[in-house]
Amino acid sequence: MPPHRYLINLRLDFEEMLLVDGELAIAEVAYLAGFSDQSHLAATMKRYRGRTPTMTGYAPARN
Repeated sequence: MPPHRYLINLRLDFEEMLLVDGELAIAEVAYLAGFSDQSHLAATMKRYRGRTPTMTGYAPARN
């Protein structure tokens, strides 16, 4: 596996862990995982995992 792909996989694993917790917004998760913005996260996730952040089981808590 090329180094860039390995890094992307680590970032995606981390963001999935954060999204499943459901405590943070997708934009915050994208920033914490090292993506430039929410759109970059969604596009990368769709490309490498075949699903978007909302398909991961993310259920935002509305206040």
